[in-house]
Formats: sequence, structure tokens, C-alpha cells
Amino acid sequence: MQSTNKLYENNVVAPVLVVFGITGDLAKKKLLPAIYRLLKDDLLPKETVILGLTRQNLGSKDILTNTEICINEADGICDPKAMKKLKDRLQILQIDISKLGEFKKLKTALDQIDKNSGQKLNHLYYMSVPPNVTENIVGELGKHGLNKDNSRLLIEKPFGFDYKSAKKLIKVISKFFNEDQIFRIDHYLAKETVQNILIFRYNNIFEKVWNGANISEVIITANEKLDIEGRKVFYEETGALRDLIQSHLLMLLAVTILDLPDKMTSQKLHRAKLKALESISPVTHSDIKKNAIRGQYEGYREEVENPNSHIDTFAALKLNVSTKRWHKVNFILRTGKALNEKLTTVEVKFKPNQEGLQNNNLIFRIQPHEGIKLTMLIKEPGFNKKTKAADLDLNYRDEKIDVTHPDAYERVLVDAVKGDHSLFSTSSEILASWKIVEDVVQEWTSNSNNLLYYKKGSSGPDVTSLIE
Repeated sequence: MQSTNKLYENNVVAPVLVVFGITGDLAKKKLLPAIYRLLKDDLLPKETVILGLTRQNLGSKDILTNTEICINEADGICDPKAMKKLKDRLQILQIDISKLGEFKKLKTALDQIDKNSGQKLNHLYYMSVPPNVTENIVGELGKHGLNKDNSRLLIEKPFGFDYKSAKKLIKVISKFFNEDQIFRIDHYLAKETVQNILIFRYNNIFEKVWNGANISEVIITANEKLDIEGRKVFYEETGALRDLIQSHLLMLLAVTILDLPDKMTSQKLHRAKLKALESISPVTHSDIKKNAIRGQYEGYREEVENPNSHIDTFAALKLNVSTKRWHKVNFILRTGKALNEKLTTVEVKFKPNQEGLQNNNLIFRIQPHEGIKLTMLIKEPGFNKKTKAADLDLNYRDEKIDVTHPDAYERVLVDAVKGDHSLFSTSSEILASWKIVEDVVQEWTSNSNNLLYYKKGSSGPDVTSLIE
């Protein structure tokens, strides 16, 4: 791991990380453990302060008890020195953000933290809250002058519930924060393997064959073994299509198909991503029946106490890209809850050669067991001309590979502190992704037509009709 001095430029100001939703599952399971690991490895500026906001009368000890359990489950051990660092940096402010005037408390607390540190710290507002709550928070931050240039807004998905609401949210936020201050989080793009897709493509060996002349199909999969884990309000408002395909998998597809910029600067990368997203043909109402599949696991309706729910816990789309480079290539995006395995991959299937031999396959494993596997044909030893498939497999977790890489949320936090937008989504990218699925969202929200049911622990609905 890098040291703090090497990780940041000399002009980077330490942050106050203000967490809206400090008692929520995301903070407990992802955000606070990520901060713990960064502190453990000295990868945050020394003056960093974490300010958790809650309506409940809780102290830092109450918050960290559950965090310690999550760290133990994930890492197998919890370093007491690192936990002490986290406890020393964590302050809890009891505040009811739904009440007028409560943000005066936040302003007072931030002013006191700045005074204690002897400098004006950067204020990073981490929004682990629903979109409708985000609007209210942003407005109150603006009214109380908490949106100055030394502040940044970190927003968790979902960014809106459809194209219209996303556009409205963008408009509201832009009244108080400029685009350079906004960091829309996509933790998938922060994963090591996803970043490696771009680096992999910069190798001339593969970029020369990275087109429809050589590739027949790209399948992006994000399967979960877990069900909705009691998040019935969130899931009844969201569903699998919104939860993962619109917010994450379309961005993975953009990274896979974009035209590589000559330099991988943040600005050029975002231009290339937006162009890629705009080249993906929307799934129209007339195409939904043949290009979209939705499912719901048995027992879901009982879990959410809604016997008429037609929310999708499984979704799959077949997409086309309207460029000469990707003409006639099938792109399949699929995701589901309560399936038989946890797996997120980008699979690139190459066309067979003129002799019709087996396809070569390239798989980017995003989770679990991050890595890259290339399956290709080789000749079997001996006098005959038989061939067989052989794997070239890179596993980032292989004990033979001396490499340590950060968790996605660690990367998100570090990049936000640095002010690096490369792995975050722009407002234009968000709107472009919503346009692609807008008709599907409208239709699936309004009825239960063609909703398929599947058993928990199965592979989910059959999607071969999309792949064939």
C-alpha cells in the first residue's frame, strides 16, 4: 500500500466526512469498514474527521459496535489500533434533517471542527439516503451556506427513479453545487477488475480485435445469492432493473465498448463514456417482449407484504449498439437476487475461426475472486490434430501474486478526497443511461405482464431467448 504522503498531492486539504445515514446498512457494512481500513493503512490525511448524523441519541461506541462485527465477518480480525483511530476520528451529531433549522446545528459543528483543526477543512457530504431525501438535504445545505467551494457532494445510487426524476434531481442539485463538486458514486467502476478492462484494452493485441468483426457477444452478469435482506421499502421502489442494470451494468458496458481516448484523463474518459452510452439503442415499448426478461423469486411478495407486487428481482436486457464498430454484436445485461451463486463478470465471446473451431472466451471476474481468464484453443500433445480449451487465468487473490488492492469504497473515498472524478458518473452519463431503459421502467412499473417466477437458489428465469 502507498503511504499517505505519496497518495495525495501536497495541496490536498484534509476532509470532514459528513455521513447522512450513519446508522444505515451501507454505512455499517461498507462505508465505515472502508474508513477503518484506510486509517489502518494510514491512507487518509491525519486531520480527517468523520461526522455521523443521526436522529437517534447514539454515541460513537453504539455506531462502531455493529461496524466491528462487520469487519470481523469480512476480514476475520479487527485491529484494535485501527479501531481506536476510527473511534478517535468519529463524532456523532444528533440532528433531525426533516425539521427546519436543524442544519444550523451542522453548521455550528463544522465551524467548531475547523476551529479545532486550525484550518478550513474540506467538507465531504456523503449521501447514503433515498433520492427524495437528497433533494431536501441539498437545499438545506445551500440555504445555510454549507455548499461553498471547499465542499463536495458524494451521492449514492439510485440517482432518481426514472429519466424525469433524475433530470429534476440534477436541476435541484445544480442550484447549489457545481458539477466539479458532485461525485456520483458507482462502486462497480471503482473495482480493480473494471479499471483493468481499460488497461487491458490498451494492449494492442486485444484492441485490434475489439470489434464486431471478431466478437459475437458480450454478456455482463451480476448475480447475488442474497435476497433483498429485509430492505422491502427500498426494493419495492427500485427493483433489479433500476438497482443494478441502469446504475451499474450500463456503465460497465460503456467501459467495455467505448473508443479509447489517447490519454486516460478524467475529462477524456467521461467524453468517451458518454459517447458510448449515447450509441446504445434504447429498448422501446415495441421491443420489450423480445429484448427484456423480468422475474421475481417465490416468496418475495410475502417478504414485502404486498400480494400484488410486480417488482422485478431479476432483470435481463438484450441491447444493440448503433456504431459501425459494434454492428450486429449482441450485448446481454442480466442481474438477479436469491440466485444460486454470487457472480459479477464481463464475458467477451469471440467468433470462431474459418474452420469453425470453438470460440475463444475472455472473462473479467469482478466479484468474487477478482481476475481475468482467457480461454483459448491449443493443440493436444501427440500425433493427432485434436485441439482442447486451455485457460490463461489471473486471480488477484492468488497467494502467488504479491499485490494488495483497495476495496471499491476505499477507492471511492480516496478519489473524492483527491477530487478525482475519473471513476464517478457525470449528470450527462446518468441521463443517457436512464434513456436506454426508460420505456422498460415505465412498462414494468405499470403492469405484471410476462413476469416470470423462480425459486430461491436457482439460476433464475431462462434467458436463452435473448442470447440465441
